[in-house]
Amino acid sequence: MRLAKFKLVSHIFIISCLLMTFTGCKEMDFDKWIESVNLLLDKTLEISNQAPYNEKHYIVLKNYFNEIDQITLTIKSNPKLIKYFNSKIKESDLESLCSQVFISKVEWLSIVNHCTRNNFFLCSEEVRTYNETLNILRSFLDKDQRNRFDNTNSCRDAIEII
Repeated sequence: MRLAKFKLVSHIFIISCLLMTFTGCKEMDFDKWIESVNLLLDKTLEISNQAPYNEKHYIVLKNYFNEIDQITLTIKSNPKLIKYFNSKIKESDLESLCSQVFISKVEWLSIVNHCTRNNFFLCSEEVRTYNETLNILRSFLDKDQRNRFDNTNSCRDAIEII
């Protein structure tokens, strides 16, 4: 009886945590997330030309590219977050936002080239799929915000639109 009650309570707790995680993201502080990603981007740019990469470099790269990947997956998982994302983009200075969050295509391609050695890709998969991830993130934008994104230099420089 105690075991069944414990299982029920633990399931309710897990479900509650999951609900708070997914619905709580709407309440996330967008500015703090931008600040956090900007720090990861700065570290990534700092080491990007220090090839050949060592283990510490791979970790720095994984942290940045994984963060972009995770926010994309989080937004994708919740239609309310797509609406929230659009509202935050609408009120943002996209030139500044994109330069704080996204690495340019040129810098990304340089990193990808440094991640490949003897036909082996040594960085995390998030590095290789970055452009695809940005295209998914871009696809969440409504028509007006997508037009703004496409016409903003720092945003356009970050993505090769598929």
